[in-house]
Amino acid sequence: MWKPGVKGNFSVKSFYNALLDSSSPIQGGKRIWDSTIPPRVIAFCWVARSHKILTLDKLRRRKHYIVNGCPMCLQDEESGHHLLIHCVFAHKVWSTVLKEFDMQWVMPLKVVDLFHQWRLRTKYVRMRILWKEVLYAVCWKFWLARNNRIFKNKSNPVEDIVASIIWSVS
Repeated sequence: MWKPGVKGNFSVKSFYNALLDSSSPIQGGKRIWDSTIPPRVIAFCWVARSHKILTLDKLRRRKHYIVNGCPMCLQDEESGHHLLIHCVFAHKVWSTVLKEFDMQWVMPLKVVDLFHQWRLRTKYVRMRILWKEVLYAVCWKFWLARNNRIFKNKSNPVEDIVASIIWSVS
């Protein structure tokens, strides 16, 4: 939700100005776009952050009657939050990646909180950029692994996903 522009119309400019306004409920979106990360990865992460990725829970809301189960862990219903944060398989990926960077993390409940809280407090700009790239790479590579499992019937072990993440970030 954002306020109309000077002429009373909603426009891209009025939306951009709302992004820059720190009191706006949509504030924070600009940070996701100013990056050296590939545009399709940024677009996916923006959609994930907005809780709009096309998971099975979204299909059920559209009256598609299917069995909703996470293709990765086969335990819970698939949603964006479950898939990227709470899935047992995702937890293994996050734990392994964080261990590679000698970090520990308490995962938040929602994807938007993950993006909001994922900051490295350091004076080194390159380290902050690298840390941001890790977040994007984990989300993107996990989404690709999920799609490989669904559409190609190919399962990727945690080690392969983590190796792909490390390679992408390096």
